[in-house]
Amino acid sequence: NQTGKNEKLLLSAWIDGEWKDICAYPITTQTGGELIRQDFSEQPGVRQIKLSFYRPEKGSVALDDIHLQWGIPLIDTPVEGYTHKSVGNVSKFKIENLQPSTTYFYSLTATDGTLVSLPSNVVSVTTLDDQSGISTSRTEGLALTLTGRELTASLPVSVYDLAGRLIASNVRRIRLLSAGVYVVCATGMQPRKIITY
Repeated sequence: NQTGKNEKLLLSAWIDGEWKDICAYPITTQTGGELIRQDFSEQPGVRQIKLSFYRPEKGSVALDDIHLQWGIPLIDTPVEGYTHKSVGNVSKFKIENLQPSTTYFYSLTATDGTLVSLPSNVVSVTTLDDQSGISTSRTEGLALTLTGRELTASLPVSVYDLAGRLIASNVRRIRLLSAGVYVVCATGMQPRKIITY
């Protein structure tokens, strides 16, 4: 090891659109190196980190076994009735009575009746909130007619695609470019109707 006393590892974090130095660590030349820990919980908004070797002299450094842990440790809380549940020879299975707006994690195993496979990778899914969907209550006086891809409305409407992009605003007639699902609402009001064709 030929590092000098002025050489160090610089830890920086991307916070509010710029790199900010968090800490400088001196280079350890002893056998076995050194374990360094850095907690970012006191620095909100960190989205990226960078480790740089500051070398004003002639030297080199070797890094080994870098471990990153993001967020708080997860504690497994099994969903009652689904741990090691045998579901038979099926390609899909409905899991019921889950909480709204909650992230769940699962993995699967398969068996031929004698041997059991290793677990699959863990997959995460998040349930919808209770208020998902769009109200289909009628807007007073709004009548929609769809002939082919020609949409005609009795009142001026705004038309959005499912990604929420505005397709047309304040129109009574529009030719939709492609088949799909669209959200239509009377201009200035909340969405009221979904048109599919």
